[in-house]
Amino acid sequence: MKKLFDPDSPIMRFLTQAAELAWLNVLWVVCSLPVVTFGASTAALCTAVRNMIRDRGRWNAAAFFRAFRDNFKKSTLLWLILLAALVLIGADVFLLRRLFPDQILWLAMPGICFALWLMVCIWVFPLTAIFENTLGNTLKNAVLLSVGYLPRTILMAVIHLLPVILFAVSPAAFYGVSILWLLLLSAVTYYTDLWLMQKPLAPFLTGEAE
Repeated sequence: MKKLFDPDSPIMRFLTQAAELAWLNVLWVVCSLPVVTFGASTAALCTAVRNMIRDRGRWNAAAFFRAFRDNFKKSTLLWLILLAALVLIGADVFLLRRLFPDQILWLAMPGICFALWLMVCIWVFPLTAIFENTLGNTLKNAVLLSVGYLPRTILMAVIHLLPVILFAVSPAAFYGVSILWLLLLSAVTYYTDLWLMQKPLAPFLTGEAE
């Protein structure tokens, strides 16, 4: 029993990490509320969970806000670009639905565009958090990596869409775990993303100090 509560025991390490992820998730939600700050908040979250994966110590509010500040300009510009693209996709859906109300095919092109948008969005904020690069190169690299590692990207996309999928399959189950979504969803999602991105990004991090 004594070993069970040892700070280095697997159970205590798991509970500690879960608590840290929950705290990071709360910070992410609060900092994303203005919408325009979503990019900086997500980049800060990616910085935090990457350091957790690499066992670089615990993350507190001060460290999160420091990463938020450091990534604010570039990640906000990237997010505004992505948000504008998402608005255009939504506008296409609206117009096509009005023009072709009886045809399901109107969903095809916006659906493809949204899938590409999500693929880029998954990669772009971790890249912003990890690498110093221009906006254009960051977007280009996000596209290349999302296509080059398509199976991983699809898996990450499914994880990002889990709440939507669960709601479509069983609204009751979705509402039953809604508190869990609020506490852990984004932090756990990006933790999984960064873990899956370790191998694709490893060749570009060979000179990184340990």
